[in-house]
Amino acid sequence: MTAVAGRVFTASQYNTFLRDNLLETEAAKATGYGQAFAATGRNAIAARQISEASVSTSETLYYAAYANMTTVGPAVTATTGTSALVICTSLIGAPSGYYAYHSYAVSGATTRDASDAGCTNWRATGSDQVRGSAVDLCTGLTPGVNTFTSRYKAPQGLVTFMYRSILVWPF
Repeated sequence: MTAVAGRVFTASQYNTFLRDNLLETEAAKATGYGQAFAATGRNAIAARQISEASVSTSETLYYAAYANMTTVGPAVTATTGTSALVICTSLIGAPSGYYAYHSYAVSGATTRDASDAGCTNWRATGSDQVRGSAVDLCTGLTPGVNTFTSRYKAPQGLVTFMYRSILVWPF
């Protein structure tokens, strides 16, 4: 609609061309604090909640494949589109020469096992500790509710994982 000097908008025109358009802005679509927005199609956006979870329990693991710790997780459940940015972080302690891996599995609308792609991978060079993070752009997700759960492996022997966290920024 084009405004013309001296011409009056009808209630229907106002609602269609002004109110309804303003209801499609990010500010109008925000339903909570800390949300980001993702394009869901042509001229369409959706609010996405960035979430983080952590487990501070110090636990050890000796397992050649990805597994849960005694205290499972941490895990984040989020509504996603086809991708999400996932950050896995932990403080790792291991004897010299041992490898430690912190990754994540996806369940819900998408099912995907933890893998070495995008994981935190560290090889101890002495009996020491390191705090490491891996940032992974997880693509190919089925849009919907997905749960991202931290998983761990230590193929050479006992490795300690502490202050474990996972952050998910869904798109």
